[in-house]
Amino acid sequence: MPLTITPLSDVLAAEATGIDLSEPLDDDAGETLNQAFNGHAVLCVRDQHLDPGQYVAAASLFGEPVQQVNRYSRFPEFPEIGILTGDTKDSRGERIINGATWHTDHSFTAQPPLGTILYAVVIPDKGGATSFCDMRAAYAALDDDMKKRVDGLKAVHAYESSRSPRRMAPRTEEEVTETPNVEHPLVRKHPRTGGRALYMSTTRLERIVDMDREESNALVDELLAHATQPKFVYDHEWRTGDMLIWDNRCTMHHANGDYPIEEKRLMHRIMIEGEIPV
Repeated sequence: MPLTITPLSDVLAAEATGIDLSEPLDDDAGETLNQAFNGHAVLCVRDQHLDPGQYVAAASLFGEPVQQVNRYSRFPEFPEIGILTGDTKDSRGERIINGATWHTDHSFTAQPPLGTILYAVVIPDKGGATSFCDMRAAYAALDDDMKKRVDGLKAVHAYESSRSPRRMAPRTEEEVTETPNVEHPLVRKHPRTGGRALYMSTTRLERIVDMDREESNALVDELLAHATQPKFVYDHEWRTGDMLIWDNRCTMHHANGDYPIEEKRLMHRIMIEGEIPV
């Protein structure tokens, strides 16, 4: 069966079928996958059966995998792979869903990952989708006056923004020192396609540089409400064996915790080294 790329929605995302990533690929297949990733921003490679070593090799088709930050939830033999489960409960017995608000991964770092990959090992019978919004389309849909207003602005990103709707895990003093606030463009240029996209995160974006707090909050709120309209959103319904990569440079995403409390969800995560946003 030949490698086939099929769009998954009118907004963004495509699926790749007819390929086995546990086997070495020729250059043409690797280039086809990268073109689909850059064009659709979310790419799901279906029906994979990967051990950890094969998964790292498959992820390397898109760039250099980086070591996972959290030492306690990664493979000891493969520190590039993080282990994500829905097993953590709060004091009331309710599931804690990490990534449940719109964000782009690790924007609090000076060089955020260009892409994040999830490999679906165990999925619930229903629920548990991941939602993506297209920040390219959101930017393109702004009127000319708003584009002129936001082009050239910079935003402060923090490990835990004071605006964040959820609290982050506590950090040691050493970890706090290692993650100072950073500034990134509010409108980011894609290094591969040259396209422009809003670059935002509800959990990390603290404020717009050189704006007072009230004006900054109003602008950020307006842009986030605009970008997360349903017309810019794709909801990915997972299948076991999906290996899905999304482009952190031009999308936001969030996890949905709407699956039965007794059911298990297990994902393996790899992040791909990125560039300094411009």
